Amino acid sequence: PLCVPSVSPGATRSFGSAKARYAFSARDRTELSLREGDIVRVLSKRGQPGWWKGEIYGRVGWFPANYVDEEYSDYC
Repeated sequence: PLCVPSVSPGATRSFGSAKARYAFSARDRTELSLREGDIVRVLSKRGQPGWWKGEIYGRVGWFPANYVDEEYSDYC
C-alpha cells in the first residue's frame, strides 16, 4: 500500500501527532488540557517558546511541548 497523508484538501495543516507523557490542566480557554496517553494533533509550533497548539477530541488550544513525545506513525 502507498503511504498517503491523511489530510484532505482544505484541511488544517498538521505537524503530525504527539503523545502526552504527563497530564496538564488548562488554566484558561486558550490552553488545552492533556491526560497522560492522549494523542494530540499538532497544529502549530509557533507562538510562545515551549508551547505548541494542538487538537484533541475537537478541542483546540496551547499546551507545553515538553509534556509530549512527537510521533510520526500517523503518516503511514
